[in-house]
Amino acid sequence: MKTIFTCFLVPFFVFFNTMYGQIASADFNDGMLPEGWSSVVHTGPCDWNSFTNDPPRGLNFRSTALLFDDDSCGDNDSPSNVSLLTPVYNVVNISPLLLTVEIGIYGNGQGESLRIEVYDGSSWVTIKTFDENWNPYIYQADVTPFANAQFRVRFTYDDKGEWSYYAGIDNFSLTEEELPNAPGQTSCATAETIAPGTHTVKTIQRGDTPNVCNPSSSAKGAAWFTYTATRDGIATVSSELSQNDDIDTNLNILTGSCGDLQCYAQNDDRAGNVQFSTVSFEIDEGTTYFIVFDDKNDNSGFDFSLIESEESCNPGDQIAVNFTNLEEFQACHTTLDADGDGNSWIADAADFKRNGNITYFALNSANQDRDKEDYLFSPKLTLTAGTTYNLSFTYNGGDSPFSDAHEDLQVLMADAPDTTATMTLIYEDTDIVQNGSSENSYDNAIHITGQEFTPETSGDYYLTFKTTSATPSGFLFLFDYSFEPNTLSIQPLERATVDHFYDTRTENLTLKSNGLLKSIAFYTIHGQMLRAEKLEGTATQINMNGIADGIYIAEVITQQGRTSFKILKR
Repeated sequence: MKTIFTCFLVPFFVFFNTMYGQIASADFNDGMLPEGWSSVVHTGPCDWNSFTNDPPRGLNFRSTALLFDDDSCGDNDSPSNVSLLTPVYNVVNISPLLLTVEIGIYGNGQGESLRIEVYDGSSWVTIKTFDENWNPYIYQADVTPFANAQFRVRFTYDDKGEWSYYAGIDNFSLTEEELPNAPGQTSCATAETIAPGTHTVKTIQRGDTPNVCNPSSSAKGAAWFTYTATRDGIATVSSELSQNDDIDTNLNILTGSCGDLQCYAQNDDRAGNVQFSTVSFEIDEGTTYFIVFDDKNDNSGFDFSLIESEESCNPGDQIAVNFTNLEEFQACHTTLDADGDGNSWIADAADFKRNGNITYFALNSANQDRDKEDYLFSPKLTLTAGTTYNLSFTYNGGDSPFSDAHEDLQVLMADAPDTTATMTLIYEDTDIVQNGSSENSYDNAIHITGQEFTPETSGDYYLTFKTTSATPSGFLFLFDYSFEPNTLSIQPLERATVDHFYDTRTENLTLKSNGLLKSIAFYTIHGQMLRAEKLEGTATQINMNGIADGIYIAEVITQQGRTSFKILKR
């Protein structure tokens, strides 16, 4: 065994800044080992000598870090066990004493570890061992009990003989301050009470992890908040704020009590973004919800917003959805992963033809290791017994990396958004393949109209899209759906209660009324409803992007009644 020892001797190397309580700090931005730092190679041919913010695997550091680059070290027969040591610090009578360091480690899951030890004056004491993959993470520890005149810190990487990826550190400091994690954010029982507005997650250092939404999560800590809705409607929680930079959040919304929590909503990466989290969920006045950010991806502090709106998830007895509204999908639709593979239905979008035209859809994910069974439930529909309702929808299969599409679809009406509900079959298709090429997924989709449902009793119902297939499976695209009473007729315009103007350049339809606007719905000339929206005020603009060129009928409902007019979209 060859041992390499390099050291710059500064026996009692100490910096002290009384204003900020800073005792010592070091970064690696100049690409050099800081004065007084040293390394010991116990085994292996390589050392801590890579200065970069871009490790060979995982997320980047915020600035230049010092890495043991196991990937570049190569496949060799000598296990790497290498220590990195700070200078000696005289911290006698320093209390409190806080250690802060940004660490990262990525291995092959074979026991690779990064161990943090402190010298207590007589021996080395391990205070933390990272033996799982951690993207760059700010670790803090109260090391006051170990303060002495010969205090120092040691970081030891052991690859267990594996050709692994890396371990790294950055932004080391010793400060005279308390552990900054806010006690009120560390657990369900001590969750910080908040109201709509902007709030701050402090550095996540420790705390109960919300494993309800993802029992296999690698989260080690979390920040807990509790919020009681002040109205019925929809709440949106988001970390996508301009003041947040280089963070990667994971958000959980829970209901129930601390001893009996249920997962209500969850989001890691907002659609189209790999960092921020956004969740919209239906709220009831007086109900309490837990908002929990865990450190599965990052433990840095950040701000988030909580917004309430009076929008309702109950559209009445008719609905038209084209999946352009992610918040509405999250808050008002229910998805169930009955096969337990961690995937179900999501709202997504794609530029299939790569020409700048975005197509929106709900996507049922492909399964790789088990037979598929997933459910998508509509918002609650309030239907009247004996009334016949018409259903239209558009879908297509999609080939996956695992298999060509061979999907089965059932469209049902359920009396609850749950797999145990009573369900009535409306439509069924089996062995659905991908019609056309991927770029023509929408153009070659199957459009179904004229499906009918007549409830025997009045009450609440949920339109249900159930997908099944044998593993491995493909995707299923649902591009839109509409549901309406077939007794709906379009009344002729008897008096000009609504002025309208369609701008072909912006695709905006402008409405002005002498009474309050309530809603608008767009229909084909054959009577199929394409889209419906709630309106407010006496003037508004509606963007018709996403509706193909053609002649349509717009029906507007105001306080004074119903009126309609034709639109030539081109």
